[in-house]
Amino acid sequence: MKRCLLFCQLALFSTGAAHAQFTAGTDGFFIGTGTDVYLNGLTLRPGEPITLENKTQAINAQPVDGQPPSIARVYLFDSPLTGFIGRLGFFYNDSELNNNTESALKLTFGNTNYTSATNTVIDQGLNYMYSDFATPITFDRVTAATENALPVSLVNFLLRKEGGAAQLSWKTSLESNSAFFEVQRSVDARTWTALGMVTAAGESREAKDYTFTDNAPVAGDNYYRLRLVDNDGSFSFSQLRKLYMESVLAASVYPNPTADKLLVTVDDWNKVRSVRLIDGLGRKLLDTQDQKSAAEIDVKSYPSGLYLLQVVRQNGSMQTIKVVKK
Repeated sequence: MKRCLLFCQLALFSTGAAHAQFTAGTDGFFIGTGTDVYLNGLTLRPGEPITLENKTQAINAQPVDGQPPSIARVYLFDSPLTGFIGRLGFFYNDSELNNNTESALKLTFGNTNYTSATNTVIDQGLNYMYSDFATPITFDRVTAATENALPVSLVNFLLRKEGGAAQLSWKTSLESNSAFFEVQRSVDARTWTALGMVTAAGESREAKDYTFTDNAPVAGDNYYRLRLVDNDGSFSFSQLRKLYMESVLAASVYPNPTADKLLVTVDDWNKVRSVRLIDGLGRKLLDTQDQKSAAEIDVKSYPSGLYLLQVVRQNGSMQTIKVVKK
């Protein structure tokens, strides 16, 4: 992929420039960690490298409806920017405040549902606001509004462990035209798998509670998010939540250290997808789904040193055991 650094400092625009656009083509724009990039006055300082591909960003002067409405500057991406970590901010004009009290504004992001960044910093002299995000966020719209003034249906989104399962719960305070919630999981906060759907209330002015159980989380970090889908097909994403799960696959290896053979025992071989043996350079020496060859591994021909035995479960969880070859 061709990579290049975008650094175009287009800060303050008049209201007449409300349709200024930035477009990243298929080659994409690469932004390195800690690099300040300005896109039509929207600023990004990623905490880890990102590449903008096939995205168009524009500015809309029409405020988002709310009580009160947002300022008259709304940044729009044609597709969501997912998993962003770092500093997000933008410049604005006094004429765009739309009768909002400047000091009470919060950087607000989302789509059909909006989240107020409670740690917003405002420099009224520069007409600039920003917020730092330590956990990944997803957005395709960014503006400023009084805290919780815009349509915000998701009040909270919580995770907890229940044995070997992950229990998700969330609450809405307002729903309009909502269809369903899609629960998604990832192990790296980038590639997502849909786990299931929960039907939404549709129309509600009262608090609604929802739950979902992931009975097969992977060992290690599990990232979860909700995709909030409306009846017209539009959707937005919740913020990410992370839950660490210990390995629940009971496997053991003996003798260890060994000179010739490794004997592998597992509580239930029907739950095992494969067994792998990896050397100290990260090379995969064995990757087998055959129980017989996985239960007794001949290592006589391998040089002395440290190896890793990985037992991969059917649900994707993995137990890693250090093995010493004499």
